[in-house]
Amino acid sequence: MNTHPSNHSPSRRARLATAVGVIWLSLAAAGPASADNVLPGYDLFVTPAPTMGTSAWHFAINPLPASFFDPGSDPFSGTVLFQGEPLSTPLAPWPGDTLVRRPSTAILPTVPSADSIPIEIVALNLVSVNPITVTYGLGAPEQWDVRMTLTNAAPGAMTISHTAPDGGTFTSSFFITPTFTFTRHGDLAERDTNQFDNITQTSIVQWSHTAPDGAVTTPSTSNFFPGGEPGNPSGTVQQYRYFSSQFTWDIQLATVPEPGSLALLGTGLAALVAMRRRRD
Repeated sequence: MNTHPSNHSPSRRARLATAVGVIWLSLAAAGPASADNVLPGYDLFVTPAPTMGTSAWHFAINPLPASFFDPGSDPFSGTVLFQGEPLSTPLAPWPGDTLVRRPSTAILPTVPSADSIPIEIVALNLVSVNPITVTYGLGAPEQWDVRMTLTNAAPGAMTISHTAPDGGTFTSSFFITPTFTFTRHGDLAERDTNQFDNITQTSIVQWSHTAPDGAVTTPSTSNFFPGGEPGNPSGTVQQYRYFSSQFTWDIQLATVPEPGSLALLGTGLAALVAMRRRRD
């Protein structure tokens, strides 16, 4: 675990904002969807607030050491509840907090059939539901907000099963190294640290070739909508969970923002992918 005062978080967030802002036109460059195979694409997700889910990082597994926040601060081993905050663009918020890339075609020629493909988290933006309390022995406690973004992500895996004419089920897992940025109330001092985790989907989830009602629909999403009910676009979109010893994460497919804001969300995906590769 690397720990150090943060002096670059604003520029990192600015790079992410600029890169995410160039996404939409290159999404539109994707080809037509196949009837059976799942084509490469990008999936946009939201991380619900605690009223709809319980996403949390458990620092008890790998506590922040004494004096991490300032000389004399006590170790921190608490649990931080998170919710999503829309990825920022120069002109408007992106309608989700997590972007996942599927770089390969899943070959699904018949019903039933199954295939496994690599997947990768490309962007992540979560914020603490409440500030954490940092103690200093007998000294006055402090309140710090926490932001969770992406430092590094190795390819994970997804197994897609075609069990119905319009879809089926899938399972998946991710390798992830997030950056936690802590911001102190009052003077806005920042500290950050990285931790690594391998998270696994806790249940089998449905997917559909057809976009659920209200889902983000660009050609980049190809013909795969995770959480959609096969053959029923008006059905409830499933929320599902990833889990490990450190991270509990609830996500759901993102929905379309106000139509007028779509034109403000920028152009092209190449800059975002290039930025991720430079950091890897």
